Amino acid sequence: MNVKIWFDKQLVLACEKRVMSKVLTMYGADTMRLARRMIKKGRKNPTEEDRSLPGLPPHSPTGIYKKLILYGVSEDKRNVFVGPLQFEGNSQGAKALEYGGKTTLTIRPYRPEKPKSKRPRKK
Repeated sequence: MNVKIWFDKQLVLACEKRVMSKVLTMYGADTMRLARRMIKKGRKNPTEEDRSLPGLPPHSPTGIYKKLILYGVSEDKRNVFVGPLQFEGNSQGAKALEYGGKTTLTIRPYRPEKPKSKRPRKK
């Protein structure tokens, strides 16, 4: 008995890409949520004994570390990335989050400059 099967390769690849995107998004969101849950509240003024050791999740008295862990799916829908947000400049914040240690972070909110009005003011 001979059976011939025909399928549209482009349709199958498009469906696979859509499903992979959905699965990777759900996986990234779940992993991000788990990583955020592992970070404990901690004290406002931690002592040396309260600091987390390398390999253990950090303490975050203000909750800022939880907000810095994000996820993203690559454009080709083949990879998902979960981890701390990249800091600008020479900051050691991401390294301290990942491998332990202590550092001081200064978070400044982004405030764009107000555009100057081109119309002359009425006197």
